[in-house]
Amino acid sequence: SKDIVCGGIVTDWVDATSKAGNQYGILTVEDYSGPHKFFLFGASYPQWRGYGVVGMYLYIQAKYVPKRFVV
Repeated sequence: SKDIVCGGIVTDWVDATSKAGNQYGILTVEDYSGPHKFFLFGASYPQWRGYGVVGMYLYIQAKYVPKRFVV
């Protein structure tokens, strides 16, 4: 696993619906290195959609965990 830390300003938020009828969001955060898109599906969508306000500053701490079985 690897810890990831980034921060920036929200420049775009998109609410969308998949072909199956599930809602998801695309959060775009921009910093000095450029824009980064975060796709929010399932339970994380309603939990984090409040942060999709254009102009909001975010400090994000995350952990990258590779898949256990790679086919």
